[in-house]
Amino acid sequence: MPNLNSKEKNVLSDCRTAPLNTVVKNVVQKGQPALKLLSQAATCDYCDWQENKEKDIDVFVQHLTKARTAAKLIILSARLAAQEGKQTDAVDAFVTAIKLGRDSSTDGPILSFLFSISIETLAIETLAEILPSLDKKHISLLMKKLNALKAAPTLTSAFENELVFLEKKKDDPQYTLVVKHLKTYTKIAELPPDEFKRRAKQMPKTDLGFARANYLYAAHKTKWAMLRAAMLFFLEGRQGMESVQDPYGKGPFAFKKTPKGFDLVGQLKDKNKPVILSVGI
Repeated sequence: MPNLNSKEKNVLSDCRTAPLNTVVKNVVQKGQPALKLLSQAATCDYCDWQENKEKDIDVFVQHLTKARTAAKLIILSARLAAQEGKQTDAVDAFVTAIKLGRDSSTDGPILSFLFSISIETLAIETLAEILPSLDKKHISLLMKKLNALKAAPTLTSAFENELVFLEKKKDDPQYTLVVKHLKTYTKIAELPPDEFKRRAKQMPKTDLGFARANYLYAAHKTKWAMLRAAMLFFLEGRQGMESVQDPYGKGPFAFKKTPKGFDLVGQLKDKNKPVILSVGI
């Protein structure tokens, strides 16, 4: 990754909304060597980043943090490419960011899975904002490339990988109890959040954050469906958009116009706030 000054680091941190000015161009220029390597990695069926093989949790988190920083650099470059009319470059960059997220969580425990979701969600939300700037040809290209990606890891697989990861902590006094809870929750990992919570109330209480992981997974699935609906809107109109079903609702997403585009609103809620994807803001 490039060496950045404080102003450039702030821009990278704010990759989704930072004004596309000279500072951004400098960051992207400095990051070209890393961006080229990341682009090459995205062309591989699978790129092993090795972070899930770390035994030290601090080193493990450092690897995941670097992956998220790399994704932010890619997304910043994608926004800049879109502004400059380089639509193919923008499409390729967004696909690269999503591929990085998925590869970084393959065979990894729940923590890497949540990092992956955060990377993909950042890419989806940023992509939705610039989607109106892409013509139909490039939206079709985007859909083709996204459909060609390997399937994303599931929450169930993340729970199963967590069991393998925990084997390194067999000497921990809480090991047996944690493994017991984890095996139980693995069986219900992908239930809709309301059903998950209902079933969880019947189980021993735990502070392992399983319910939150379940919601984040559901919200992530919803955002993916929303992105597909948004792309179909620009390709086929409202009929195409409404062909995509809300995975946690009954029928298509609610459609609300905004000054620069529209919002897609799902039935899934967290603290009474629905999942929303803003397109063209």
